[in-house]
Amino acid sequence: MYKQKLSISINSTFDRNKLCDEFEILMSNFCKTGQIIGDYKTPYITDNELIAYQTTS
Repeated sequence: MYKQKLSISINSTFDRNKLCDEFEILMSNFCKTGQIIGDYKTPYITDNELIAYQTTS
């Protein structure tokens, strides 16, 4: 199993909660497609970066 960091740099004002919600929807749909992703950790935001970790199965 491998762990990979996913991050998105943000260079504008944004709604943090909405961004995390949209990212979680995207990742959950990606998991359902049968790709090699096994799971992902809930995203969080630090300064101007959204960060999440995915694991492979």
